[in-house]
Amino acid sequence: AWSMFQRVYYAYEDARGMVPVQIVMAVVVVAGTLLARVLAPARWWVAGAGLAMSVSYLVGALLAVPAVRRRIGTIDGPRVVRVHVQALIAAAVSIAAGIAVLLPLGAGAGVRLGGAVLRCVVVGVVMTGVYVLVLRLMRVEELGLIASSAKSAAGRLVRRGGPRR
Repeated sequence: AWSMFQRVYYAYEDARGMVPVQIVMAVVVVAGTLLARVLAPARWWVAGAGLAMSVSYLVGALLAVPAVRRRIGTIDGPRVVRVHVQALIAAAVSIAAGIAVLLPLGAGAGVRLGGAVLRCVVVGVVMTGVYVLVLRLMRVEELGLIASSAKSAAGRLVRRGGPRR
């Protein structure tokens, strides 16, 4: 959501309007990272920093909503929330499927690089397939838009004979 709001600011050539939001976001990242360092064991510091960054994006989006609404009228909040909830549900199902596939394959410190890469590929393919399937079953319209854009881009690549260099 924050990335989309940034695009609105840029489209209206209002980079200056984002500065207060980005300052608050930076404070959230720094404070959250320092808090993780103080409260969590060292092995969790990077995860804490990642969580702080995620929280900062949420804060940025919430702070940007009023300004973006003033600019464009509506952001269709209920629909945006519905799609995000659907994506979370699909992600949860996908995670469960990934775990179900990974457990029999074994995941541990003794796995060699080739085995780890293979596990990542297999689990990644399964999780992606399940995620897309669940979104499709929930009739998420945006999935169709993404698919048609990808199909169109692939068609252009085929007609051109591959990517340009």
